[in-house]
Amino acid sequence: MNTHKNPTLRLHSRRDMNERISFIRTYVERLKKNPNEVFKEQVEFINSLMKSAKTFR
Repeated sequence: MNTHKNPTLRLHSRRDMNERISFIRTYVERLKKNPNEVFKEQVEFINSLMKSAKTFR
C-alpha cells in the first residue's frame, strides 16, 4: 500500500503521529512531576523520542 498516492491514508498517518506525540508529551509531564530513580531512564528515553519526533516528516 502506497500512502503517498492516497491522501486519506496520509492524513490518518499524520493524525496518528500527532496523537502519539500528544501522548508522549502528557506522559513526559507526568514523569517530570514525579521524578525518581525508577523513572529516570524512562524520562531520558521519552526525551530522546521527543527530539526525534521534531525531525519526523
